[in-house]
Amino acid sequence: MNMMQRITTTRSGIAGMATAAALTLMAATPAQAAYMSIEGGTAGPIAGATTDVNNVMDDATPGYFYGRVWLDFGALTNPNVALTFHGFEAGYQNQFWLDLNGDGLYSAAEKIFDTEDYAPSNRKGTLANPLETVTRTLLPQGTQNTLLGFKFVTDRNANNTPDYDATNAGNGTTKDPNVFASFILDGNGAARAGNTVLLALDDGGAGPDDNHDDMVVSIAVTPLPAAAWFLLTAIGGLVGARWLRKDGMAATA
Repeated sequence: MNMMQRITTTRSGIAGMATAAALTLMAATPAQAAYMSIEGGTAGPIAGATTDVNNVMDDATPGYFYGRVWLDFGALTNPNVALTFHGFEAGYQNQFWLDLNGDGLYSAAEKIFDTEDYAPSNRKGTLANPLETVTRTLLPQGTQNTLLGFKFVTDRNANNTPDYDATNAGNGTTKDPNVFASFILDGNGAARAGNTVLLALDDGGAGPDDNHDDMVVSIAVTPLPAAAWFLLTAIGGLVGARWLRKDGMAATA
């Protein structure tokens, strides 16, 4: 075995040990039954009447109208969340914002999804075939027994002048626009608690049609200890360095 082979073998061994350590940390992290819950609201299928059709998911999807979503992240700090834009059917421009740092304000970086990114289409995506998924980290924001900070913003003329919004805090009243919440992606839409919450907007366009498909997103808690992220990042660095070294050797061969 030459020197380069010994170095490569050593790095492979380190990567393997780091992976094992990361997995051990993940396994050692206490699991929590549910990180989110839906308070209040009215239970029912997402399409409120027989004449209403939801173009993103099944009309019979169970969940809660006007419910508010609460967080209880327990021992988790700086939790990672996977945010998925499932789809929309709307003439208005709608945006989804998430209060990442818990300050009650919304900076430009906290705008997560925008239907105008898919213009001129007024209908795109389904629950099973989402448009995009991104990952964000929630900074410490009193994530134990607190309302999740999110809002949907509606711009009727797509002129960068929002007309109204639907916030989590203000969703506890029967008004338009409003949000339908469900844990259907956890397997039980009638559940009051879970780790993946589906949020479906009714923006009030063309009257309150109650089909809640004007913008549909989901938030999934993906807990991973900070030490595990550090080790996995180290693994990525080792693998990347090895790949670059092999590329360089091939180029000079």
